Amino acid sequence: SICLMQLYGGVLLLIKPTKSNPILALFGVTVLEEILFSWLGVIVIDFPMPIIILFFCNALLALWIAYSDTINQKRLSLKNGISSFAVANAHTCTSLGYFTEKIAHEGLIGLGFTNASSVVAPPGGNSPVIGTNPIAMTVPGEAKPLMHFDFSTSAVALGKITMAKAAGNMIPEGWAVDSDGRPTTDPVKALGGTLVSSGGYKGWGFGLMSEIFAAGLTGSVNSLDISGLKSPNGPPHGIGQYLSLIHI
Repeated sequence: SICLMQLYGGVLLLIKPTKSNPILALFGVTVLEEILFSWLGVIVIDFPMPIIILFFCNALLALWIAYSDTINQKRLSLKNGISSFAVANAHTCTSLGYFTEKIAHEGLIGLGFTNASSVVAPPGGNSPVIGTNPIAMTVPGEAKPLMHFDFSTSAVALGKITMAKAAGNMIPEGWAVDSDGRPTTDPVKALGGTLVSSGGYKGWGFGLMSEIFAAGLTGSVNSLDISGLKSPNGPPHGIGQYLSLIHI
C-alpha cells in the first residue's frame, strides 16, 4: 500500500492506510507503521492495545504531539474508563506536570512518569543508576485542580547543587553523597559524587517505578544509557514518557 505523509503540529508523520477499526476511528487517524526514513525526523503512532497509544519519535519532543491529541484520548478514556499514551525515543519533556494539568483541564485525572540521565545512586551506593525520574499527578476540579504535584524522585534537583556551588554555599545533608558514597554538604564533592533518592529506599522505589513506566513500557533508553541532558554533543537522549488519563 502507498504511505501517505502528513504534516501534524510541524512534525512529519508517516501514515500507512489500514483496515477500518472502531477504536482507531476515535482518533481520526490510521495506524502508523514502521519508520522508513528515520533521518526525516518522522513520528510513528502505533496502538499496541485498544486503550494505549505509542508515539515513537526520532529524538523529537513527541509529548507535544501526543498532548495535541488529548481530546481524542479523552473520548477513549470516557469510553473505557482509562487510556494511556506512551512516548518513546524522545527528548526531555521539561515540565511533566504541565501535561498532567492540561489533562485535568479536560476533566480527567492525569498521571505521568518520565526518566532522565542517571544522577541518582541506590541507597548505600556511590554510582548513579537512575535519573531524577519525575512523577506528576493532577486531579481535576470545577474551577481549578483539586490536587497537583510534580516532583523528582531524587532528594533535590541537580540544578540546586550547581547553584549552591556557584554561590559558594554549602548544601543540606541528605541531598547527595561524594564519590565514596559518604553524605556531603560540599557542593563540589556532591557534583563529583551523586544525588540520593528522596526518602531513602521509598524514594528509590518510586524512581524505579518511574523508570519502568517511562523506559520499560515504552521501549526507550534507560537512565544509565541517556547522555547528559545539557550535553552539546553525543547521541539523542531517547527518553521515554508515559501518561495515563483516568475518567472519574
